[in-house]
Amino acid sequence: MSHNLDQQINHNEKHNENQNKKQNKKQNEKHNENHKENYTENHNEDYNINQNIKLLRNSNLADVSYAYASEIAEGSKIYHLAGACPLDRDGKVPENLSIGEQATLCVENIQSVLAQIGATLKDIAYTRVLVATQDRDDLVEAWHAYEAFMGEHDAPSTLHGVTVLGYPNQKVEIEVVVAIK
Repeated sequence: MSHNLDQQINHNEKHNENQNKKQNKKQNEKHNENHKENYTENHNEDYNINQNIKLLRNSNLADVSYAYASEIAEGSKIYHLAGACPLDRDGKVPENLSIGEQATLCVENIQSVLAQIGATLKDIAYTRVLVATQDRDDLVEAWHAYEAFMGEHDAPSTLHGVTVLGYPNQKVEIEVVVAIK
């Protein structure tokens, strides 16, 4: 009798677990569908993701699947720029660019976003420079291109060697946080 009771309990537990999995799957599918609809509706224009955050697009840059900056309301405006990739207007990393040239293209894309949001170089509060390499000389090459952009403005920054970046042929990406009063 006890054995049958244990089997029934195990059966009920498995049934409940399967029901929970089905319910979670339905919720995830609905969330993904809502996200897809929101992305499709707003892909080419600025939009608020909630009352406090506005995602900004940039028609001067490649049409990509993420916003180029986010605006956070309250006192000073703080912008978190998406990692600037060495993308041309077609959304591709040009072939055969050196690491320094890729960093320079990243910087040019950052300048376009800064202009869009009414910011200048002096409004940059933080940067992160990512370089897909295991060679310190490559890090230095990217850093020199970055320093040429920053000039005398030495905002806090982090330089990372990483394994791989998102686009084919991509070796450099630069993240920027901007604060504007």
